[in-house]
Amino acid sequence: MSRNRLSSSERRYFENTFEDYDGRTILQSDDGKIAEPHYSSFKEKTVKLLKQCEEGVKRSRDDHDYSVYTGSGGMALLHLHLSETLFEDNETLKQQCLINALTILEGNQHMLRGKRMTFLCGDSGILSLLSVLYSKLGQEEKSVKYLSRLLTLSDSVCGRDASLPDEVLYGRAGYLFSLLFVQKHLGDGKIDKDILNKICQSIIVSGERLARQERSRAPLMYTWHEKHYVGAAHGIVGIIYMLLQALSTQSVQSNLRNIKSCVEFLLSEQFSSGNFPSSLESGIDKLIHWCHGAPGAVHLMVKAYQVY
Repeated sequence: MSRNRLSSSERRYFENTFEDYDGRTILQSDDGKIAEPHYSSFKEKTVKLLKQCEEGVKRSRDDHDYSVYTGSGGMALLHLHLSETLFEDNETLKQQCLINALTILEGNQHMLRGKRMTFLCGDSGILSLLSVLYSKLGQEEKSVKYLSRLLTLSDSVCGRDASLPDEVLYGRAGYLFSLLFVQKHLGDGKIDKDILNKICQSIIVSGERLARQERSRAPLMYTWHEKHYVGAAHGIVGIIYMLLQALSTQSVQSNLRNIKSCVEFLLSEQFSSGNFPSSLESGIDKLIHWCHGAPGAVHLMVKAYQVY
């Protein structure tokens, strides 16, 4: 397979002319936190940018797009994130962020149709966010209600629906993300281990089946729209990463050797530049973002290092 480089006029990125960060200028070496006066400056600018963002969303909001990926669900996730990071030491601002996030989602509940199963693009993202937010705001009954709706989707995800892919953006791995999201925020006991195991097993069985059919060099192989995508959004990078996030499940534990072989297979497909192809069918070193390319693969490689 050829590995073609693009001319400067064809590239979709800017060359990085800066030296690598040495870890000493902004971060304190003792506790890893951002040092002053940088932290206060970042916090002040973040608050201003958040207001700009909220105003922009009001002007251009698409009421039909409730997804975390491109819609109002993403704003809700941002507020939840800020409540746990930038405003964690200010209870008033922290609570306000949680309320803002819930207000956004409550306005979109009626739009959930169960058509998509993933965290980023489907109903499970909104259901998992609602469950987490209601719990954090002390409304446990409502939290349980939305968690139950989320778990009900598992039957469809574990089924043998040939139209349901395994990838992160629209498939089984994206539903697994939703379950692990709830587990991270609300604790291990919130998600039945059997459900997690079944989801992982479904993903692994699907990958084994295609790998056998195609006599693939990798023990697990996946396609989306008849292409062997590599990246985090639609490809094997995102799928394997999510499996390793569910490391405690029996199905993942019993397949650790095959998963490692998949990581090694991906490394064998890496460009000399360090980037990764968008699909196994592509030999062009062009795309450099989370969906396709090295930025998405970084997360998998870090996790694989931690595991292996």
